[in-house]
Amino acid sequence: MYVTQLIDENNRLKTWRQITGEAGRSSKGRVPLWFNEIEKKMIKNDSREVHSGYELIREVYNRYNNNIVYENYWEKLERDFIGRDLEELLEFDNRFNIMKMSFEDCRGLLELKNAFMQLGDFKQENISLYTDGSKKNGDNGIGWVVMDENNIIGKGSFKIEGKYEVWELELIAIIIGLLIIMKGAKVNIFTDSQVVLDLWYKLIVDNRIWSTRRIWNIKSIGLWRWLKWLMIKLEWDLVFYKVKGHSGILGNELADGLSKIALMTKEDRNLIIIKLNQEIDWEYNLYWKKELIKEAPREFYKLYNQWSYKAEFLSLDVCRYYRFNNSIEKIDWVRSIRIIMKAFNEENTDKNNSDNAYNIKNFLEILPVATLLNKRNPELYQSGRCIRCNYTIETWTHIWICSQADTSIIQIINTAFESLKAKLDEKDFRIYYNYHARLLHILNEKSKVVFNGRIFHEAIKGIVNKRLFLEIEDKIFKDAIASFVEDIHDMARKFMWSERCKSFNEWELRQGITKQMKKASKLHQSSLPSLGHDEKKRKLFIYDALQRWTGYV
Repeated sequence: MYVTQLIDENNRLKTWRQITGEAGRSSKGRVPLWFNEIEKKMIKNDSREVHSGYELIREVYNRYNNNIVYENYWEKLERDFIGRDLEELLEFDNRFNIMKMSFEDCRGLLELKNAFMQLGDFKQENISLYTDGSKKNGDNGIGWVVMDENNIIGKGSFKIEGKYEVWELELIAIIIGLLIIMKGAKVNIFTDSQVVLDLWYKLIVDNRIWSTRRIWNIKSIGLWRWLKWLMIKLEWDLVFYKVKGHSGILGNELADGLSKIALMTKEDRNLIIIKLNQEIDWEYNLYWKKELIKEAPREFYKLYNQWSYKAEFLSLDVCRYYRFNNSIEKIDWVRSIRIIMKAFNEENTDKNNSDNAYNIKNFLEILPVATLLNKRNPELYQSGRCIRCNYTIETWTHIWICSQADTSIIQIINTAFESLKAKLDEKDFRIYYNYHARLLHILNEKSKVVFNGRIFHEAIKGIVNKRLFLEIEDKIFKDAIASFVEDIHDMARKFMWSERCKSFNEWELRQGITKQMKKASKLHQSSLPSLGHDEKKRKLFIYDALQRWTGYV
């Protein structure tokens, strides 16, 4: 910070509130020690007038106009500034300030500054800017060419860090190409991206859809906000033109070649990392961990809320086994949730409500089995034994493997496999080995997300284990496997759980247990364990889960 930012025009030291207010920041909290020391040394009376050694003449304020200068470039780049007048030097300093607000400190930023100074030697009144963006194997490259009539007066290429679509790279190339052009220039921009051209007319020329609700549906709106902010600050006169790609136009072909060269560059000499300052784009953007969310913020926020609800759900004691083993086993949770929650997407009917209740209780293993009923009403259900085999304790996992069940789980799996095979044959999808045996073997393996269970227990819940994909990456096969799991889930309820409930109801009649007796009986323990007493650990788990799911760990 320079002394011109601390002393006002009347040679009085500004207060900390004035300084933070001019910087657009809050003055709350403790005043920094360095500012207290400055006050002791500079102030000579209660009016905050400074000692004569610190007084500044008015010409200084007229020159600087209270612009913030981030660092002193004069010594570092002295040979480049020799012979230039003060107005030009201040323009350079202002442009470097803008670049520092827009990018991380990387080697590509120094290249951009050099390109700006080199182009400053040319007359810039009516110039043309050709740009292009390329993407390959996760790498991003941009290129631009600046022309004065038929002469090339500037060009460059950069590798861009981050996840961007090709049209977004085209827009970044336009912005970075403009950053080396002097203030107030008229620039004709030639692009082969129809998306960029359409959004240019909607957002800039027609000045439409800038309301917060609508703008949050546009991807990378921060880039457009950035361009609009630069246009106001640097007073460019921009006109966009559409050109056909690979049509032999010199500037466009050169820009295309430069963007591809940037992709192949292995070193970081031309790497640019975009970091938009909040002064540029705070109004229409969403940040997470001080990083700009480049997707449509509204969609990200919806997704973030879903992750938050899932993290809170997993923090429940009833989900402790999923919580402990979720990172060990690979589960396709997207397809699994579709199976478990499918009735929520349909009409609100009694049948759907019944389906929802079953699916949730089945997933949480809180179906009314004998052990659970014994905990609820021990005076009515004195034992937790299975009423069918009368040998084993009836837990949720036992229901599906009871030796006295009329329908076995292997029968259900085989029936579901026949349906799977028919669907794959219909899609003309061939697997040239005995995948039936492979699936049976995997389904019988020990589960890591169901306590004392097998992978077929996961399928009964509606959980799609990625091992069932047999390392086949085809979407058709994955969707068919998800349908296979859904068939197991549905048939297990229809043929196994329904049969068990019928047998249990008959047993209750023989024992003389009625609905009135069950309602009147005291509930000793809830089927849903409490949230736990350590709220701090619970919140830490939710925070860590959100960090992983949003990709910031």
